[in-house]
Amino acid sequence: MWSAQPQRQKQSALHHVRCCLCGDSGVGKSTLVRRYMNDTFDSNIESTIGAAYQQRRLDGCVLHLWDTAGQERYQALCPMYLRQGDIVLIAAEAAAPHTAGRWIERSREINDKSVLVLVATKGDRPAAPGEMAALREWAEKRQVHHVYRVSSKTGDGCNELFATLERLAQDLAPACPPPGAELPVVGDPEDASGCCVQS
Repeated sequence: MWSAQPQRQKQSALHHVRCCLCGDSGVGKSTLVRRYMNDTFDSNIESTIGAAYQQRRLDGCVLHLWDTAGQERYQALCPMYLRQGDIVLIAAEAAAPHTAGRWIERSREINDKSVLVLVATKGDRPAAPGEMAALREWAEKRQVHHVYRVSSKTGDGCNELFATLERLAQDLAPACPPPGAELPVVGDPEDASGCCVQS
């Protein structure tokens, strides 16, 4: 179960790494997080309202996950999560992965220091020949160097994605809030101006 988003939290002797998950509504962001946290799949999971929060303790750091809502009425909240995201997972359905382009662009505009990971979701069927090579080439042109095709339903590709996510978090940890530091508030709701994706 998701817990309410914490305002401040102390984790002594651990660095804090923030990960923001974004993408259009219905692409499977919440089911991906459920697969990561619980190794389960629920096709009836409810749509995220605003942003849902979870965390996982890794060796040397705490990975904080914000699953942002993709509905247009909530997209004004997205910039405050992207602004302080060390890692951004950008999700798009495998059948239409190029829809991630607008999220990549917006993320770069808000925070050009975050590490972007493109996740082609709902890849329940094997990719067509050359499909992933073409997607990686497309992503490389946009300076996205981590690309995965996954299925939260079957678990295909998820272990590889999650291993990369945790490795990135551990690599980034030394430059993130130091051991014993108090985790700052992630943005001010009053500062959530603008829309994360223009329709």
